[in-house]
Amino acid sequence: LYLSHMPTGCGTWPAWWTYGPSWPNNGEIDIIEGVNVNTQDQSTLHTNSGCDFSSAPKNYSGTTVGTNCLGNDGCGIKDKSGTSFGAAFNNKGGGLFAMEWTSFGISIWSWNEGNIPDNVMSDNPQSRSWGIADAQWQFGSWCPSSHFNQHKVTFDLTFCGDWCGAVFSSDCPSDGNCNDYVKNNPKAFSEAYWNIHWMKVFQ
Repeated sequence: LYLSHMPTGCGTWPAWWTYGPSWPNNGEIDIIEGVNVNTQDQSTLHTNSGCDFSSAPKNYSGTTVGTNCLGNDGCGIKDKSGTSFGAAFNNKGGGLFAMEWTSFGISIWSWNEGNIPDNVMSDNPQSRSWGIADAQWQFGSWCPSSHFNQHKVTFDLTFCGDWCGAVFSSDCPSDGNCNDYVKNNPKAFSEAYWNIHWMKVFQ
């Protein structure tokens, strides 16, 4: 996904994600996700029971947020870059996110504009040349690949909601209640939009 702008601001919860039928039985992969004034992307898997990465190999540069992928919390990895999400990402001119899903596992990379490898932009991307992933979940007995099937790609923008609303008072301490803030401050959401150059899917 090559984009110049993602939604940002207090009260926003944007995401670019994929999911299968009968959630969470066929899995969900959150590639871009964060809330309010976050500047670091958080990628997360959501599954039914039987998917826990606490004993899995770890070969990624991000910070583990959770290892048990069950249900709403999921197993998240936060990007190390402080310009991988929100206003900080937009101020860099945007960038590119790549998600690879193979029999090996699920991997996610991101680059800001100006640092995107030529191969990533091509119509024949080769992930082996991209270096260590920002987030990666390797399949194995701890989480078989059968947890992920028949995914659809989704963009959305939620205002408040469970995650955004729960941390609104700490992220935006001078703005009161999240629902009231959204309802009463429409001009505050001038940055709450996606501007996408293109999305490519390879199979």
